[in-house]
Amino acid sequence: MESGKLYRGSMFLDTSYEGDLMAKAGVDYHWGRESRDTYGEALAGITIPGDPVVQRKQFFPKEVSPYRQLGAPQKGSALLPGISDETLGRAGDGDRKIQAYCFRLCVTDNAERRVAFHKPEQYDPWRYELLARMIAADPLMTVNATVPYKAPHLHHELLPARWLPNRKSDVNDGNPAATDYIGANWGYPEGDHRTRDAIWRDHVNYTQGYLWFIANDPRMPEPLRKEAARYGYDAGEFGSTKHFPPQLYVREGRRMIGEYVVSQKDCKDHPEKEDSIGVASYPVDSHHVQRIVYKGQVTNEGNFNNQSWGIFAHEVPYRAITPKRQQCGNLLVPVCLSSSHVAYGSIRMEPVFMILGQSAALAAMLATESNRDVQEIDFAELKKRMLAQSQILSRKLAKGTRSANLA
Repeated sequence: MESGKLYRGSMFLDTSYEGDLMAKAGVDYHWGRESRDTYGEALAGITIPGDPVVQRKQFFPKEVSPYRQLGAPQKGSALLPGISDETLGRAGDGDRKIQAYCFRLCVTDNAERRVAFHKPEQYDPWRYELLARMIAADPLMTVNATVPYKAPHLHHELLPARWLPNRKSDVNDGNPAATDYIGANWGYPEGDHRTRDAIWRDHVNYTQGYLWFIANDPRMPEPLRKEAARYGYDAGEFGSTKHFPPQLYVREGRRMIGEYVVSQKDCKDHPEKEDSIGVASYPVDSHHVQRIVYKGQVTNEGNFNNQSWGIFAHEVPYRAITPKRQQCGNLLVPVCLSSSHVAYGSIRMEPVFMILGQSAALAAMLATESNRDVQEIDFAELKKRMLAQSQILSRKLAKGTRSANLA
């Protein structure tokens, strides 16, 4: 450990979002996006605006200028905060950029429990100028659209509330410039404690500032501002952190390169596995990775959500949570598992992590009892133990089910 303390054990599980133990163990891993050529994935790498795989929230209205000074010439002009000056790159190329993180908020419109959104100490109104311009140019903007959840992206929402009992709601990203803090997390997977803490604090400040802006800033149209002010943090949640969630939503960090790399073909064309340890059941999905100027227009890039396949359930192989056998024999990695960026978009659901964690624990027990490396255990015996604990290992048995929406 960093303190100098040494822990010895016959078996280790890295169940973190970051994969630090995996990395320190010398196991191969990747972060960012692979190219389309790496694993032959049509959805991999950089996406070009207009690409049919992109289904939501890519373009801003043409009236939205990306420059601080309206009417400024394109070359040499300062861009608004949150817009990268990098060029798009070639379609299908890989990079080291990460899909956006956010905080999953718990809000309420119940006046008896509502805690008003507060202004953060480092509030910078310029951070939300892009949002203000987008709202001015978007007549469909709402605070909370009254559409079914299965089609939330027909509208742009400032607070896409999905109601739970007692008028509480989980809030996820809902418009091209909302709670997803695009481009601010690229250094997180490989960052040290100081770097990650700075990224966490920056995300807190950005998110709290966003909530303050939509409920208070005079640039907000009055009807939207009044509607947003009806919402606030729920007094019954996260009491020790002033009702703001302490956990940053790390949608993706490192990904191991292990005995088997799950890729797009495993989600779509070959969803069944002889060594299945659980079923993933969400469409392949990625939030945006970067915000740039493309052909003079503000553009978000990196999103895909290919629900058109009609196939969601696919089996995750045991080999995907084991390192290469020549690298480490007593480590299992059920969260930062061996997967491409594309396939991880389907696997990266907390219910799936729980499923894989349960199977990994059983495998660790079996490897310890039999005094074998994790790659050499008797899978038939592992399967027997998983089924005894009611694990669903076949996608056919899981047909019709879908993971909770934690995208």
